[in-house]
Amino acid sequence: MKHAILLALLLACGTAQATEDALLKAVAFALTADDATPVWADNRANCVFRLENMGATRNGTYIYYLNNIDPTRTAIAPYATFHEGRAISESLHVDLFGERTIREYRFPAFKIGEMAMHASRGEETKVTLELDTREHERVARAWKYIYSHGCKGHKSSF
Repeated sequence: MKHAILLALLLACGTAQATEDALLKAVAFALTADDATPVWADNRANCVFRLENMGATRNGTYIYYLNNIDPTRTAIAPYATFHEGRAISESLHVDLFGERTIREYRFPAFKIGEMAMHASRGEETKVTLELDTREHERVARAWKYIYSHGCKGHKSSF
């Protein structure tokens, strides 16, 4: 009997770990359209995830509060930039809305040559992600997975 209970607990832990890994992968892909970008769960129970931005000009941190997003208002649309009538780049825009903070950013101070840039911090209730991908359906599936596997979102007041 003890062995059966222990085995059941081990299987449950393995299933929970697999679900956690799948959720982190879905969050990473939904936010970046990149399978290799690491995302950390700062508060998994409240769906708070952190993404370190290692940009060409400025490193910083984005914190996403996915339970503050109204998933019924999320819009995913292809976007193309044209030059002389031809598409020169294709991407995907994901519009996220919430009544409370859905993204917080923190950028440390830095210096380029003689120019000093101050540290910055802010909070946003409307965010447009510009994703460099043609995998529109996969991004949409990632957002659906997030809200069907733990995150609840927050409906607008009207």
